[in-house]
Amino acid sequence: MSRTRSRIRRPVNPNDDPEIQKALGSMTINSSPDEMPRPASSRRKNVPLEKNAKNAIVFTGFGKENIDELKRIAQEFELEISTELDEKKTKCVISRDGHRTLLVVKAICLDIPIVKPIWLEESEEDSKLLDADEYEYGEWKDLLKKRKFSKITFSNYRAIFVHRNCAPKRADICWMIEKCGGKITNKVEKSEIVIAPDNRDEEEETENYRRPVVSPIFVIDSITNNECLGIEDYTN
Repeated sequence: MSRTRSRIRRPVNPNDDPEIQKALGSMTINSSPDEMPRPASSRRKNVPLEKNAKNAIVFTGFGKENIDELKRIAQEFELEISTELDEKKTKCVISRDGHRTLLVVKAICLDIPIVKPIWLEESEEDSKLLDADEYEYGEWKDLLKKRKFSKITFSNYRAIFVHRNCAPKRADICWMIEKCGGKITNKVEKSEIVIAPDNRDEEEETENYRRPVVSPIFVIDSITNNECLGIEDYTN
């Protein structure tokens, strides 16, 4: 399958996960919190927290020096601050600059919105929790809309074997593949493709997998394009 021009190839934010930074490269998303105009006051919606509603938020891409104030605001609105995504509890992921971090990609797998930090700042200014939908990063919002009609699936492959030394970590790659309809196997001989890093041990280089070996970026790119891409450009 050929790759389209509109595909999203975003890198990880270096403040989020060094392993993903190494794997994804240095290109960045063009979105930033300052690029979108502030929503008109007349369109803002006050969103009261309901009992049992999703009220957990997760931060990504921030350094400690610029996250404490946002956490303070979140606590004022009785939002739960978490480091893990939960399909039933997570309201949104707040990204510092919209970069494609591991948490952002995992949030996409769970259809969780990616929101700008200005959402909390303007909520504090208005003394009420505003509608987070109005503060989503446009490109990720568009991707989530597409997923409502058709979602990527790795089910085209009978089974996928993931190498132990991948970046992102093997557990994260397996989780994302399974969330997108794929099946993981722990035996190479039962797999149809192998996900493995370029920097494998020399002795492993001589191992004959007898099946395509592709970069972990294949999984990341496929998810962020909502399409199981062709493996030709990812073989290693």
